Amino acid sequence: MDTTVRNPTDENRSERIEYRFNGATVSDRTVALAAGESRHLRFVLTANGSVTGTDALDTGTYVHGVRNESGEGTPRYLRVTPDIDLTIGGFQGPATAPNDRQFVVLATVSNPTETTVTREVTYRFASSVVAEKTVTVGGGERKQVAFAVTADRIETKATAVQRGRTYDHSIATSGGASVGDAVQLRSGSSASADSLAPQEPTLPTDVREGEQYTVTVPVRNVDTAAFDGQFVYRLGGTTVETRSIEIPAGQRRTVEFEVAYADVERAVFPLSSQTVTQSIAVGNTSLASGDVTVHGGVTETATATPRATPAFVDGPDETTSSDEETCERGFFARCGETTLDQMTLTIIGTASSVLAILYELFTGA
Repeated sequence: MDTTVRNPTDENRSERIEYRFNGATVSDRTVALAAGESRHLRFVLTANGSVTGTDALDTGTYVHGVRNESGEGTPRYLRVTPDIDLTIGGFQGPATAPNDRQFVVLATVSNPTETTVTREVTYRFASSVVAEKTVTVGGGERKQVAFAVTADRIETKATAVQRGRTYDHSIATSGGASVGDAVQLRSGSSASADSLAPQEPTLPTDVREGEQYTVTVPVRNVDTAAFDGQFVYRLGGTTVETRSIEIPAGQRRTVEFEVAYADVERAVFPLSSQTVTQSIAVGNTSLASGDVTVHGGVTETATATPRATPAFVDGPDETTSSDEETCERGFFARCGETTLDQMTLTIIGTASSVLAILYELFTGA
């Protein structure tokens, strides 16, 4: 965990800074700072029992953070999950990535255990991470993960790629499971979505469990150049299916999606009973849309119970001397002087540091 401490007074001060985990002090150090000086500190943890005083750490949510001797600081929640990974499959992506509009790649992640698992899922192009999401999947459940990206974003993250060449791209979990395919990064422009003239679509009005339905829209390419692109079917703004189709100049094609209820349930999770907008689009350009009533398993919108603000607590192994009880010291202040209102203690809990803690908790000695 990273933290920055600062001495805002006009005197030199020293203070003990400690890292706390689940009510116990795991690590501490004394910091001396000149007037107005600040310093970056990093607490690195291992899974050798120093976190809890035992050899094993149960799954669950803990409070951790950095504080000063008077107990002031910024506690954070840390969730520890089992040392398991999500499985992944069902990759969908275009054969050619357009250079002038966004395209969508998606895959399905599955949790083979009985415990809810939260993991990072990334989209990679030519081995470089282009985008990432944090995904939570319940025990025994599946969830579809979609990334909307552009050629410009790919070139920002994967600086060595060249337009007109073919590369591998994939969706991967933090544990190393991945699924993908090859894609050509287009160098020139094809006909734009504005050149497609859609005709009367076929759209469902109800989506029910166990059913399968067909979504279609006939389109004509009215441009003088061929259209080679990806069509996306969305439900309530969420991508359900994609298809890549080439339409020569002046010709007509029918864009068709065969969608099962399970596909909708996997993409729109949790699935509640409501009326939403469905659409067939190219990039962000909608070709056809209409309302559809989804008959899901959740009939009422659950009201989430607000999580209590985390707070540092004293564990049973911690003792407090009588001097500390009668005279509380402030951060970089002598006993009896003004305390925290004259100092700054900033906790910067980054995702990478939390992941590093989780990794070492389960892989360390």
